[in-house]
Amino acid sequence: MRNSLLLFFLLILAGCNSNTEFQITGQVYDHSEGAVRLTQFGESRLDSKVCQLDNGTFYFNGNISAPEQFMLIYEKDGPQGIFRSFSFFLKPSDNVEVVLYPDSIERSLISGSQLACRFLQLERKIESDFNEPLYALGDRYEKAVKKEDEKEQEELMKKAEYINKKAGAYKLNYIAENPGSYISAYLLHSICRIQDTDTIKKYFDMLSPELSDSKYYNRLNSYLSLLPGNPYQDFELTDGQGETYRFSDIADGKTVLIDFWASWCQPCREQNATLASFYEKYRSQDFEIVGISIDRDTSLFLNTIKEDRMSWINLLDRTGPERVSKLYETGAIPSNILIDKDGIIIYKNIELMELESTIKELLKK
Repeated sequence: MRNSLLLFFLLILAGCNSNTEFQITGQVYDHSEGAVRLTQFGESRLDSKVCQLDNGTFYFNGNISAPEQFMLIYEKDGPQGIFRSFSFFLKPSDNVEVVLYPDSIERSLISGSQLACRFLQLERKIESDFNEPLYALGDRYEKAVKKEDEKEQEELMKKAEYINKKAGAYKLNYIAENPGSYISAYLLHSICRIQDTDTIKKYFDMLSPELSDSKYYNRLNSYLSLLPGNPYQDFELTDGQGETYRFSDIADGKTVLIDFWASWCQPCREQNATLASFYEKYRSQDFEIVGISIDRDTSLFLNTIKEDRMSWINLLDRTGPERVSKLYETGAIPSNILIDKDGIIIYKNIELMELESTIKELLKK
């Protein structure tokens, strides 16, 4: 009995010592009203935490199981279409203080965490050496477009490409020198769609297995496992009436195009007529389309399906870090994934002009 009680109290003490709560206390410089929004990895901005300013101050807390990146956004009059955010890293149990400069976000400060300070130093290096020169080139490019100076446009594009390559090399070098850092896993994840696959694989293999509790490490692992040549990963979603569909039930023995879209995305809407034509032509030959929408408004979702004559199955991919669009790292919409009859991913983001010929070849097999 005594041994059981001792074990019970030891478990309680262990639980008390495993503190995973972070705390953020901050002040918005020269602003006493408005709100600050806190977002973290995989979270939609509109679903993030919001704190109304109290005489210019704000406070957040929460729980994380491993270090990760957050962003703070100042909103004077509610969410804005264009915003600048202060990006920083926290580990479980960090207690930090922030001074947020919304009018010059690069001046924002954070203290109370060595990890946060290291990340801030890295971010400032990237901003000053790469991002600021790119912003300047962007301004010059806009002027060249107005002047219709194609030669200058071409020269500026080459300069921007050179800076982007240098930025990529700098990040990869940081990863190679810090393979056990959570920041390295974050950096590699941030460039996984703009670097070639072999490079991502190479640097992923450099990362320490001890980072396996990191969201970025696991998302990279998932990204690499869902590249063309690999089997798809199954999922369940509901349609506009709340009926649940399992993807494997739809895809069994069929060539399937997963189309990621939204009702407010004009390029998505523009391609629907072409998709409808393909679907009517090949649906009898075991070709299927599964639309996955990131719409929040179900009525808009349903109206778009009706207006655009999207007669294939369309499902809603709501919010949260585990949503299907995040699982497959699709990037911007519209985007797509083409899967063959054996359940193997053949293409990611195939161009519509190549889609029909590819479908014909797959259906012959």
